[in-house]
Amino acid sequence: DDSCAALIAYLSALLLRDGLRITLVDADRANPRLHRVFGKPDAPGLADALAGKRVTELLHRTEDGRFRFLAAGDPDDETPLTEDSLRKTLEELATTEKTDLVLVCGPSVWNARAVAPLERAAGGIVLVASPETPAEESVARARRLLTNGYTPNISGVITHELPAIPAIEKTKTPPD
Repeated sequence: DDSCAALIAYLSALLLRDGLRITLVDADRANPRLHRVFGKPDAPGLADALAGKRVTELLHRTEDGRFRFLAAGDPDDETPLTEDSLRKTLEELATTEKTDLVLVCGPSVWNARAVAPLERAAGGIVLVASPETPAEESVARARRLLTNGYTPNISGVITHELPAIPAIEKTKTPPD
């Protein structure tokens, strides 16, 4: 969702601040969001790379070249996203001297059919729990996911658990 897109953009900013060169890929072709975060058009993008265009020609870049962004591309493009085509694209992005880390923002993990090729091509996933979903429900969904035959390589989990805010007690104002 939008919180995941904002989170990966924030993570990219932190890594850039620490001196890394980052390439960010929006691989959520059904509901792309990252182009909105960066104020860029959504096409051309990943769909065009999967169709055979050179990925380096499709990237949005900062002036200093330390941040590169590949939009998802036209959501109506029917070029299939396969593990092999995505792996080839990611390898092309990672083998240049212009990036230290490639981050991929994908669709909801509950859509295992869409996520499985991404997870295998990227070598693992980090689950990001939605702030709108109670932690108990996220855990129940994860259990269902792991017992339905799809066992992803989960590298980490990020939750949006907010601390409880204590109630503010009204106090009487002492008389002057």
